[in-house]
Amino acid sequence: NVPEHREVPALVIAESGDQSFPEDEAIHLGFLSLEDDKSEPEEILEIDMRIDDVTGSFFIERHKGGTLSVSVVYPYDSSGRLIIRGKIGDLNSALRRVSFTPANDFYGSFTINAVVQY
Repeated sequence: NVPEHREVPALVIAESGDQSFPEDEAIHLGFLSLEDDKSEPEEILEIDMRIDDVTGSFFIERHKGGTLSVSVVYPYDSSGRLIIRGKIGDLNSALRRVSFTPANDFYGSFTINAVVQY
């Protein structure tokens, strides 16, 4: 049980400012990471990511051995939502390999909404 007042790790963006991406291609989101110096390495965290204003799908590239070191709680589909659960190091490894593919012919901007919790 985690006390309610406990701070969760921050989801940080390594690159700031407007980003441009080619049309009709997957957008690699490797610029996202969890930053925390207070949680224990073995604690299980959950990240709930959504892109509400664009139809599309998230994808996590697996390790070369075909394994995925996090649990996918909300599956890959066209809902624009992904929930993953795991240890902070494993989540950061997965975040480096997450991409989002918007619907064909998408042109415009989108916002990534994310909630991190224990």
